Amino acid sequence: MTTKTLHDDPLISRLLDPVQGPCLSILMPTHRTMPDAKQDPILLKDLCKEAEARLLNEHEARAVAPLLDELHRIRDSWDHQHNGDGLAIFVSNDRSEAIRLPFPIAARTVVDGTFATRDVIRARLGSAEYHVLVLGSKSAKLFHAVDDRPQGEVRDGFPRENGHYTTDHAQVNTARGQEEQVRQWYGEVDGAVQEALGKDARIVVACTPEHYPGLLGASRQGARYIGHVDGNHDRTPIHELIAAAWPVAYEAHKAEHLKDIASLRSAPMDLQVTTLGDIWMRTREGRGHMLFVERDLRIAAKREGDRLVVVNDPQEPGVMDDVIDEIIETQLHHGGHVRIVPNGLLADYKGIGLLLRY
Repeated sequence: MTTKTLHDDPLISRLLDPVQGPCLSILMPTHRTMPDAKQDPILLKDLCKEAEARLLNEHEARAVAPLLDELHRIRDSWDHQHNGDGLAIFVSNDRSEAIRLPFPIAARTVVDGTFATRDVIRARLGSAEYHVLVLGSKSAKLFHAVDDRPQGEVRDGFPRENGHYTTDHAQVNTARGQEEQVRQWYGEVDGAVQEALGKDARIVVACTPEHYPGLLGASRQGARYIGHVDGNHDRTPIHELIAAAWPVAYEAHKAEHLKDIASLRSAPMDLQVTTLGDIWMRTREGRGHMLFVERDLRIAAKREGDRLVVVNDPQEPGVMDDVIDEIIETQLHHGGHVRIVPNGLLADYKGIGLLLRY
């Protein structure tokens, strides 16, 4: 997903719309399998207790009663048997969302004037979402992955068998007949990928060496294939398959980020903003073109007049638990672009930088 399509995402819109009263965010890691998953309900209850204590310490009980009722409903009804790797719960007096995330996150509660949406936005923008096409002479399978975690097998048009494959001597007794058989198969697979995933998909191909250049040659959108894993993977378990494909996908994802960051580095100095306070002000003014943020950068801060002051205790009264989250949301509100990049890529900028429109 791009920032452009993110603006049209109904979930993101609901989370970013102005809210009356306090906004509670609960974020926690979860587990897909037993026995680790047994601890998920316990952690959720503990975080709910912590959140309730914070709300009642900062607000009158009557003012947050609807919020707490909804929080208790989500806590008591949540189906932990279908957990992903993370869970984000957002509750205010007039709305609530509970979202499974495809990656683990740190357990925390946030009470603020807006929801702590960073991890949801990261799930949309910052993770490497891709597919792995297992391609052989006789069959093709397609799998979905986010970073190094498998998300399941694609069943729309896959798996598929090669209807062009034959050992009939009359049909394949010439080099031209063999080439035509293979070409038709590659074209069919590429068309099925287009039908299932669209033109913007990023795909790692798992195949023996002779198949990859043939697939690229037959494809009308060869750029969607970002690399390949060598070998016959017809029977490779999905976790092993994704583990092999992830380094290829990561390097492609990293290259995209480095290209974007290069635009910040090469911009005129008067269009680069690199200090936290200035970035906060410029995004509020709507001047930000593209915001770059490292994935795990979090900073607690409070306003003092027109200044932004960094503090150590995010639970101190009047403090924004994570000003980075607010900067991202403000940038999106003004229609700007956001890039959430792997940790370390913005070391020269202390984890955050802004490219101005003007």
